[in-house]
Amino acid sequence: MKRVWVVLIILFGVNILSFSQNELDALRYSQVYYYGTSRSMGMAGAFSALGADAGSFVINPAALGLAKFSDFSFTTGFKMAQTYYNFAGQSNYDLKYKLTINNLSAVFVTHKNDVLKNLNFAITYNRLIDFNNYTTIEGRNDKGSMIDYFVYMSDGVPPSQLSPFTTGLAYDTYLTDVYDSTSWTYIGANTVNDTTYYGETQRKAINNIGSGGSYDFSVALNVLDKIFFGASLSLISMDYTSVSSYSEQNFPDPVEIKSFNFNENLHDEVSGYAVKLGVTFVPVSFVRLSFAAHTPYFLSVKDIYSSSLDSHWKTPDLDNNYDYFSQSPNNTYKYDVTTPWRATAGIGLVFKKLLAVDFEADYLNYKLIRMSAKDYDFYNENKAISENFYQTKNFRGGAELNLGFMQIRGGVAKYGAPYQRLKDYWVYSGGLGVRISRMYFDIAFNYRTQQEDYRFYVPYYEDEPFPKLTYKNYFISFTLGEKF
Repeated sequence: MKRVWVVLIILFGVNILSFSQNELDALRYSQVYYYGTSRSMGMAGAFSALGADAGSFVINPAALGLAKFSDFSFTTGFKMAQTYYNFAGQSNYDLKYKLTINNLSAVFVTHKNDVLKNLNFAITYNRLIDFNNYTTIEGRNDKGSMIDYFVYMSDGVPPSQLSPFTTGLAYDTYLTDVYDSTSWTYIGANTVNDTTYYGETQRKAINNIGSGGSYDFSVALNVLDKIFFGASLSLISMDYTSVSSYSEQNFPDPVEIKSFNFNENLHDEVSGYAVKLGVTFVPVSFVRLSFAAHTPYFLSVKDIYSSSLDSHWKTPDLDNNYDYFSQSPNNTYKYDVTTPWRATAGIGLVFKKLLAVDFEADYLNYKLIRMSAKDYDFYNENKAISENFYQTKNFRGGAELNLGFMQIRGGVAKYGAPYQRLKDYWVYSGGLGVRISRMYFDIAFNYRTQQEDYRFYVPYYEDEPFPKLTYKNYFISFTLGEKF
């Protein structure tokens, strides 16, 4: 029976065998999962309609207008990242720990007159996304091999024109060889006498490092304590490093290859900006209606990438060599990413200073992500984005019970999946707050989880097993602040 390749333009996973920048790189910097102060984190980020908390300004700058006192606060925390895998009947998990800075804010409130009640300013830093995790995957594949990927990607290309980051490394280390020099077709090291053998153990380790945040310079107006306008200039900064090692070993006889290792190193430095506008309306004292719009993030990415491959054989060649190694050059490339617009609407309810609740939703269209560069048009990547990414909605809800000196909080949020193999991102949260005069201390706990259907390489055979990953991230955060 003829086997069928699943050939996708879009590449799913973490840096899947891709030297060239692809749509998953652009998506990585387009997703935002708000952190902020422990007060807002305790309510799963649902605070932009209630306002007056520094963690809410990053969503709706009009929330700044509801602040009645100047304020300084600092939020730090601790993350434990668990990644579970299930692959070909095997399962396990790995852990990674990280100290974090989630928010730093300075709020300045000025009192004006009976009409313009306040003119407020704020400078804040908010963590938007955290990349830190460590993943290992291992299982036996009796349906395919990365060697098949190298053969598929090499066919039709002369050896001198193979990629120095992928297929050229496989050719240099004898994982592939020319089968027909007329049509430039190739044969893999796992094929003997026209029979391709599988059953090897596949293993991959991925160490992701980095985070992204927003430095916001905000101003807001309070008109008659009824309508609040706000605007922010956001300067975006992200840093991402991914170090991965993929191997195959325990090939069955009569295959001569013993094992091989393919290693990748990616480091991205990202900077950019966005503008945010917001309004909050208080029709009656206990209701707050809010709306905010964010322009796209206009990002510049500096990408540094390298790879290497080593192969190990059961019998030596004529020069008594069992092992071969090939290293790619270090490549630096600069390109731009434009993320989608984002719209947020929310409602906040305050019941006699005893209970406050907030419900809000975001709309964004990941199909609108665009990549560009001076020397490359990214046509295929942008086409894949338009055809494969989704329009999504995010929902956040939270509540705060005020017991006077202490506040109890809880919340839940769902961030819609941007494409097929990622599931929805869920946040479950709780927290406590203590107020002593103008000093305050808040603590929050977040549990954040998401599932992914992972691929070691694309394309792949449709009947190959693939890993299922579950990310479980636990955050605890602490905020110390003072109003003045």
